[in-house]
Amino acid sequence: MGYEIHVPSLFGESVWSAIMAAGADQGITPFGLEAQRILRLEKQHILVGQDTDAESDPYEAGLGWMVKGDKPDFLGKRSLRDLERAGPGERLIGFTSAPAWVRRRGVVVHEGYGWGA
Repeated sequence: MGYEIHVPSLFGESVWSAIMAAGADQGITPFGLEAQRILRLEKQHILVGQDTDAESDPYEAGLGWMVKGDKPDFLGKRSLRDLERAGPGERLIGFTSAPAWVRRRGVVVHEGYGWGA
């Protein structure tokens, strides 16, 4: 279980110290931003701009369910409709592998072809 707590920066250090002291008996453990980002993705809480880019679309990322195409109109509606009709050209997926197979971030894996540059 994890929580995000937002406080004015003036109180940050004292709130941090109080939380760490209060949770010491229960083994409280802080974690980094990368872990937080992954946890958000796992619960499908997408941060636009952080977890998305201009090179993929919601359908390629398996997030078409997030597009609310039934709204009367919005910026990009026609483009999203066209993308949905065409279907994904590529598919972004997550997978796990043995530690020896971990590659640098952004490496493309081609089905049947192995690792790409």
